[in-house]
Amino acid sequence: MIVTGPSAFNPAFFAPGPKDALGLPTFPAATNARPFWGAGFQIGLLYNLSENWNLGFSYKSPIWQERWGFNASTPDLAARRIGIQAQVPEIFSWGIAYKGFERALIDVDLRYFDYKNTSLYGTKPIDGGLGWSSVFAVVIGGQYQATDRLTLRSGYLYNTNPIRGTDTLFNIQAPGFMTQMLAIGASYKLTDDIVLSLAWTHQFRNSISGPVLQIPGERIKLDAQMDSIVVGLNVQFGGPRKHADNSISGDEFSPPAVPAGITATPPPAGITATPPPAGITATPPPGAADGPAVPATLPSTTNVVSE
Repeated sequence: MIVTGPSAFNPAFFAPGPKDALGLPTFPAATNARPFWGAGFQIGLLYNLSENWNLGFSYKSPIWQERWGFNASTPDLAARRIGIQAQVPEIFSWGIAYKGFERALIDVDLRYFDYKNTSLYGTKPIDGGLGWSSVFAVVIGGQYQATDRLTLRSGYLYNTNPIRGTDTLFNIQAPGFMTQMLAIGASYKLTDDIVLSLAWTHQFRNSISGPVLQIPGERIKLDAQMDSIVVGLNVQFGGPRKHADNSISGDEFSPPAVPAGITATPPPAGITATPPPAGITATPPPGAADGPAVPATLPSTTNVVSE
């Protein structure tokens, strides 16, 4: 699996610059760079326990990426080169599906996202990272084969919050504190080789607050919710044609990634975000298309409040 895509941070907390008149460090904008490359792999196992039960396991390796480098400047406009090392975390997934219903199935997945041992996400804020903890996620999904061509799907996800209150300020650009997501979608088989998919996802409002360590007595609060519409087109090339059935691979309801970058899998397998407020931006790292209800970009509904 090879991925590529752009990234940007404004402000870039990982590269503090000269101090201002109040003695506080300034932070440049990391917005000028080429796309970055990364690679990883995925393996899985699907076992038919019986005619009506499937058991699955999958492992997604970290997405190892080249160092992100940016052209930046100091407050007096002197040229400056900054950079940071980042990865997309490894993911362990276990799932079980019941197919005993006519034209329908139910799937339950348990997933573990190893953010703590991942560059950037697990790196301490003092070292330029986000300071995330590893998290578990539980996903419940259902699928109904309405016709030979139309498949309906829905799912619900809950994941633990990876962000500590003391790290709130440094996660303005990656507010991963939203812990619940609802997804509804459908796939329509245009031909034997082409499937069109559409989904709506809603991440329920949540908030987190913590101190601003650089300014004694000050606190910051992040509050956000997010809605997304995901469209995908799957095209099959070559190989034998298979008739649709109610089998399941265990990844049917994988909501994006973290950061959320590049995805064309059937919904509800993707998360994209609308542009953030002016002055605060963070485009997603490449390949972060699978993850819990954790956006890689700051959604437009995020409110940053100084308490």
